[in-house]
Amino acid sequence: MCQCDRHSWSSHFKRAVHLKKQEDSFREAMIATAHQRTILENEILDHPCSDSDDVIASLYQLNFAKKNFPITGYRALHGDHDDPVATPIAMLRPTITSNYRDPSPFKSVAFHIPTQNAPAQLTLTLEEQPEYIEIPKTEYQDTIERMGWFNMFKSQAFKEPMITTKIKPECFCKK
Repeated sequence: MCQCDRHSWSSHFKRAVHLKKQEDSFREAMIATAHQRTILENEILDHPCSDSDDVIASLYQLNFAKKNFPITGYRALHGDHDDPVATPIAMLRPTITSNYRDPSPFKSVAFHIPTQNAPAQLTLTLEEQPEYIEIPKTEYQDTIERMGWFNMFKSQAFKEPMITTKIKPECFCKK
């Protein structure tokens, strides 16, 4: 007999397949039952002779009992007397106590909106402007400038050879 896991567990594999099929059939039966229950509850709610409050309360009791929730009690749904349409949910009415005021006032205004004031004074005197305004450079701009000057200086050496400053020794050969 083979000692591998597949053959030693073959009976368990068959049982797992059987349980999977059984689980699928139970799931299909539960879905069919839930569908039938939904149809029946809709027919009960739509029946013209039944009292809707009692029916809704009993249906809720069934659902809560099914889910093991504690059932405390149910009150009837009444329409709010200020609603134009009779709905079981009260309309939201803001009151002074329900409003919220931000306790942190802002001292600076994000967008300054100019107001209509008198026009500013117009002066026609010319101010003396400097010919050249030197803008201070950052460390990054200085580095780029130095690198550019260095590259330009080195590239000129390849275009025209620089004159050597070394003095050549005299040639003593016969001419």
